[in-house]
Amino acid sequence: MHENDGGVTVQAMGRQRCRILTRRSAVNGMPYGEVRVLEEIELPPISRALQPISFSRLSSSKNLRYCAAITSHSYFALKMSLTQHYQDCLVNWLVGWHPSGKIKYVLSQGATAFSYWVAANLPIDMETRLRLLTEPCTDRRLVNECGILKQASFHFVALSISVH
Repeated sequence: MHENDGGVTVQAMGRQRCRILTRRSAVNGMPYGEVRVLEEIELPPISRALQPISFSRLSSSKNLRYCAAITSHSYFALKMSLTQHYQDCLVNWLVGWHPSGKIKYVLSQGATAFSYWVAANLPIDMETRLRLLTEPCTDRRLVNECGILKQASFHFVALSISVH
């Protein structure tokens, strides 16, 4: 952080969504402006929202089955709503492209950091990457990233079938 000409300069490194409010260029060509840091939303698992205290000792699989029995949602629908399901889907794909130690390290930082890292490391165009990074909900970002990978896998399989 530096103070100069009545203003404050802050250089930061990390992952945080923000909205650029104003943009200017200094005499030396360095861009600067005002930004507002945006909130990151992480949804709690639906099973935790429905979970009575007496279910707290059950495994997550059994817990989901009970939740499916007492709600109008199927076990499959509840399982597909879990952030962990989408993280596992992404890890299975990423393991072929990145060292498992790196993936474990990013996973240990939490779902938000993992979703940003995945968005930065997917082989996608900049427009799609920006769409992912502007998503305010970590869970929806992970769902969208899985969807992109499934589409890419489908196109790859279709391409390899048509070649043979």
